[in-house]
Amino acid sequence: MNYLRHISLSLLLLVPFSPVAAEPTGSAEGYHRIALSAGELGLADKLRYPGRYGIEYQARPYTSWKLIPAIGFAWAESGANMTYAALRRDFWLTDRWSITPTTGLGAFQESEELKLGSELEFRSGIEAAYNFRNHYRLGLGFFHVSNAGIGERNPGSESLIAFFAVPFR
Repeated sequence: MNYLRHISLSLLLLVPFSPVAAEPTGSAEGYHRIALSAGELGLADKLRYPGRYGIEYQARPYTSWKLIPAIGFAWAESGANMTYAALRRDFWLTDRWSITPTTGLGAFQESEELKLGSELEFRSGIEAAYNFRNHYRLGLGFFHVSNAGIGERNPGSESLIAFFAVPFR
């Protein structure tokens, strides 16, 4: 039952509510993005090798809810990695600043140092970004990865990243 609570809370992040500001005329609705990221994994775990890197493809928004499908790959200096699929949703605070909740799941490959208890892991998080006029995006993200109790162990792990996203058609 713990995993149902985790999934429900993650999906609540994507419920379409009115953004604080109207979506800017320069929004990237017609664009896909490739995002490159780097940061630290295991914020509460004190890992010897905390470096975390990633690449993510973000499709342009779909549906009336403007959901953004994404697929990505993240790897750690320790050798752990995760291939995942996610849903994202941009909420505009101003014509340049956005907040993006995201939730998904993926296949996790553990390392000697980082063991999360299951090959199937859920990923939820939030990003804050500055959106340039040319649709490039620079921001910070915070993510939690856990198996939501479907494994025998569920230690979970948090990461903080910086990212740069490049648009394309």
